[in-house]
Amino acid sequence: MVHFVKEKSEVKEQFLEAMGSCGIQAVIYESTASKPAAARKACLDSLVEDIAQQHVRNLILESDESINQADRQIIARRLREVDYDDLEYRHLQKHEEPLLWASDAVAWCYNRGGEWRKKISPFLLEVRTC
Repeated sequence: MVHFVKEKSEVKEQFLEAMGSCGIQAVIYESTASKPAAARKACLDSLVEDIAQQHVRNLILESDESINQADRQIIARRLREVDYDDLEYRHLQKHEEPLLWASDAVAWCYNRGGEWRKKISPFLLEVRTC
């Protein structure tokens, strides 16, 4: 399992190169809300709207028992609002879904800024403000 924050720079760079060669594409949802719960809700609302527009059928979120129930409620409500019922979504641990490591890496690089942000630019499609 990759803990991107704890890895050496050369391991991080190798991981990002592998992500790029696999064709991974990323969209970052960034909130202006000051409270974490409001920020997560705003980002999930935007994400579900995009999912419906793009006819995505599967969504995996990293599991955090303290917010999983709220996530499910937000997603279910938003799916009803956008009238989309083809999405299967679930919460998994990083060891259950390796692609969660990729989202962790993208988030870390983006938040770190500078050269690290530049390294994800080949597969970062968009930064959406929620």
